[in-house]
Amino acid sequence: MKRDFLTLQNFSPAEITEIVTMAETLKKDRYTGEQKEIFGGRSAVLIFDKPSLRTKITFETGIFELGGNALSMAANTGRLGERESIEDMAKNLDRWVHLLVVRTFSHQAVEKLAQSAHIPVINALTDEYHPCQSIALGLTLREHFRGETIHMAYIGDGNNVCVSHMFYAALTGHTITICTPPGYEPPKSAVEKAQSLCRQSGGKIHLTTSPTQAVSHADLVYTDVWASMGQEDEAQDRNTIFAPYQVNAELMKHAPDHALFSHCLPAHRGDEVSADIIDSGRSIVFDEAENRLHAHKSIITFLLEAHQ
Repeated sequence: MKRDFLTLQNFSPAEITEIVTMAETLKKDRYTGEQKEIFGGRSAVLIFDKPSLRTKITFETGIFELGGNALSMAANTGRLGERESIEDMAKNLDRWVHLLVVRTFSHQAVEKLAQSAHIPVINALTDEYHPCQSIALGLTLREHFRGETIHMAYIGDGNNVCVSHMFYAALTGHTITICTPPGYEPPKSAVEKAQSLCRQSGGKIHLTTSPTQAVSHADLVYTDVWASMGQEDEAQDRNTIFAPYQVNAELMKHAPDHALFSHCLPAHRGDEVSADIIDSGRSIVFDEAENRLHAHKSIITFLLEAHQ
């Protein structure tokens, strides 16, 4: 049966745990030489309308390590749906290749592509969700907290990363406190959906505007850029509004001594996080970045096995 990886809430808690566990196994296999080329003789197309370092490189590397071939759609073909209809694009691509990886602006465009294609589609980031990042976070949490449920504090904008991490917490039983300036909370409908999932998993979601309150019981403090791609014209105003929400040494004094820090990257040092925090011994930022590779390989493997 064809499965797509568009949002975390399309998966059960057991499936999310399975994907993270598989990522852990694939990471170990990479260093023992026991990798299985399950994508051998097959190809994937990467459609990236937004700039990327980690997502593009780790998907290309992951597909290669799984035995497959990664093809990048040329930038001059235009944004998804501009040059020709999304439906026609899907009907062409699914006759040639075996997987589509899409990083674009409109989540509705990715949904339409998935509905029109007979092959799996992976959301590598849209304006609304970034589910692949949350699987990488999940693996990183397992490595540093040994599978225990934790309290995460998310400080900053209620953006796509925030929403996906909120759903990850809701599905896996973690507690997440989301701290934003007034008016920058994650969408109400997403919060309500995540809270309904918490009733099944035992997870908890809290919203606040107080950074010190948010981090006071945190095992992990997390942040992201204040202005996401496509919001560059708001950057100056956002820098002023979000300045009190910078993760820095002063804020981390209010967190427990054992609290760690992470960021999905790219980071704007001196804005959402100070350089001394991202480079400190409490930072697991680059562990999470490394785990993007293993998370992506696991997502691909899961979808291929479901599609057989």
